[in-house]
Amino acid sequence: MDFDCELVEFNGEDGPSPRVRILVTGDELIPSGRPAPGQVRDALGPLLPPLVHTLGGAVTDVRPVPDHPVGSLATVLLTASYDSDVILVTGSTSVGVTDQLRRLLAEHGAR
Repeated sequence: MDFDCELVEFNGEDGPSPRVRILVTGDELIPSGRPAPGQVRDALGPLLPPLVHTLGGAVTDVRPVPDHPVGSLATVLLTASYDSDVILVTGSTSVGVTDQLRRLLAEHGAR
């Protein structure tokens, strides 16, 4: 299964800016400092809010979501959908056991 990403400029003339929640997934991510073995600094979490704003969206939240326990992404994703027009998820896209996004999208009929 391949996923394509496309950046679309939101047109503010048609109404309010879409509310965008950003979910940054991964147990290996740290917000700042020197990473220990098996860790990496989160580069996308800080980068995405200005990009979303430039494209006309309104970021409501940037939330780290751990890979463990399994199901944590589903919990956050399903509750976030009530107060967001767009949910942007980074990471969690490989085929590993801890990467939950593909399976979650398939279970909910996403195409």
